[in-house]
Amino acid sequence: MTAEQRVWLSYVNDYENFEEGVDDADSFSLVIPTTDTIVWVQSLKDIVFGTSGGEWSISSNEVKTPLTPSNWSVDERSNYGSKAIQAIKVNESILFVDYVGRKIREMVYSDADRTYVAPDLTALAEHITYSGITSIAYQKNPDSILWVTLDDGSLRIMPYDREQNVIAWAKIPVGGTSVEVQSVCVTPAASEDTITISVKRTINGADAIYIEQLASRVFTDIEDCFFVDSGITVENSPASATLTGLTHLIAETVTVLGDGVKYTPTAVVNASGEVTISTAVEKAQVGLSKDSLLQPMRIVLGGQGGTSMGSITRVNELVVSFLNTGAAKYGSSEDDLHSIDFTDIRWTNSSEITGLFTGEVVVSMPGGFDPLNPIIITSDGPMPCTVRAIVPRMDITGR
Repeated sequence: MTAEQRVWLSYVNDYENFEEGVDDADSFSLVIPTTDTIVWVQSLKDIVFGTSGGEWSISSNEVKTPLTPSNWSVDERSNYGSKAIQAIKVNESILFVDYVGRKIREMVYSDADRTYVAPDLTALAEHITYSGITSIAYQKNPDSILWVTLDDGSLRIMPYDREQNVIAWAKIPVGGTSVEVQSVCVTPAASEDTITISVKRTINGADAIYIEQLASRVFTDIEDCFFVDSGITVENSPASATLTGLTHLIAETVTVLGDGVKYTPTAVVNASGEVTISTAVEKAQVGLSKDSLLQPMRIVLGGQGGTSMGSITRVNELVVSFLNTGAAKYGSSEDDLHSIDFTDIRWTNSSEITGLFTGEVVVSMPGGFDPLNPIIITSDGPMPCTVRAIVPRMDITGR
């Protein structure tokens, strides 16, 4: 065995002392009985190790007794194998990347079976990590989310909350024409964890590495909405139509939210990184635009009479509940989208932020009967869009 299979445990309460001994508090080392390389370590009910060929645990060989130089056992818990990416502990689970880098597995201790299990958390969305996972990071606050970067340069998230039985996947769009997200990092903070990504961009014909921090979705005024990528906040006193400080986006087309108003995208054309808009503003959020798209899974109705799968159906209306949203479109395809008028007197706006909408709207869906009936809701930067619920009203014909 080599050092790649050996584990060193420190002296009790002296975490830098690895002088081995035989007393209960002494440091000791042991060898994992495998030829596979150890790639991560975490603690759960026991000390758990991931190797390239399987997952192992180290525990006391007597129930409810401490781990000592003379009282330990090593057991293989699963043989999925792990990629060389540090696993993450989330409450009573360990999330790790499998050996080929295409699955996130959830290692938990099963009291019923008195052993560990590691189900696949990508089972219902196998395509989502197809190119291979390159890094992961876990955000605790304000929401429980696993952030994932892929080998193709894209960014994914997995909202994860076992208490609420929530496990989901989503693609995160990143603004720009030539973009490669390299890695992601989460830094704990007082009120909200900070998400930072390393991004490779081609700007003005040259490659550059940018370190970009995701903005908070919590704001109290519409002019503080920050929904652009690689962006900056420009404050002018007195108000000005010229926005400066964009040398990192020379020759790029940027979008502007000026004093809470969306402006037509304008090219950053000069070497000093300035852009001019049609109206003087005091505060502007300026950066690369990104489009968001929500498409729920296919709607299948069921009941005592059977299922609507295979039937020809039509979605007549949608009831959509929004939270602090500035702009949104809907339709059955990306080529046939219709804007939602949040100023319509039929809708009750309960948002506490002037210029944004919170409440429910009812819209008529275009198109006719269709076996699939796709539903699409989109929004483009720099305005926020949060969908809380979608309720379709449908007709069914045929089987």
